[in-house]
Amino acid sequence: MASRLASEPAAMSDLLTAALGRESVDAVAIRIDCDATALEFFPRAFVQPVAEALAGQAGLDFSGSQDEVDTFAGDDDTRAACPYCGALPVAAVLRDEPEIKGRRTLLCSLCLAEWTFPRTRCPACGEERAEKRPHHVAESWPHIRVEECGSCRTYVKAIDLRENGLAVPIVDELASAELDLWAVEQGLTKLRTNLLGM
Repeated sequence: MASRLASEPAAMSDLLTAALGRESVDAVAIRIDCDATALEFFPRAFVQPVAEALAGQAGLDFSGSQDEVDTFAGDDDTRAACPYCGALPVAAVLRDEPEIKGRRTLLCSLCLAEWTFPRTRCPACGEERAEKRPHHVAESWPHIRVEECGSCRTYVKAIDLRENGLAVPIVDELASAELDLWAVEQGLTKLRTNLLGM
C-alpha cells in the first residue's frame, strides 16, 4: 500500500487533504485499490506528531471546574471533540486528583491532548442515564474498562490510573485490542479508532 501511494503523488496529496478536512478517504482507496481503513493510517501517522506538538505549545488548560467543562461540552452539543484540534477521543482516562476522585478526561485521537469531560456522559451522544451506560472489565486488563452506551451503541475504552498508576493510556489503549474484538462481538462501534485502525 505504501509503495502504491509513493508511486502516485497526486493520491498522496488527495489522501492528506481528505484526512485534514475530516472527509472520507474512500475515493483515494478505490483509486489505488486498497482498504480505506488501513489507508487512514498514513495521514494520521504523518499529522499526529505535528498536532501533538502544536497542542503542547498552545498551553491551554481544559481541565477546569465542572461548570467550565459543561460550558465546553455544551448542553446543545453533547458530542465530545478535542478543544485543540476538533478530533474525536480515542480513549478516556480516570485518575484521582486532590479535589476530585475519579476525574475523567478524554484522550484525543489526533493530538493526544486530554480534556475533562463529565464521567457520566456518553462522548458520542450525550446519554447520561446510568442504566444506559454500563462498563465492562476483563480479567486480563483489570485497569481498562469498556464504557458502553446503550443508546447509540458506541464504546470508548477507559484506562483507570487508580488501578494501575504505571499505565500509559495511549499504549494500553493500543495493546488491549482483545477488548475491541469483544466489543465488536457485542455489536458496539468504537467512537474513534486508534492509529492502527482498531
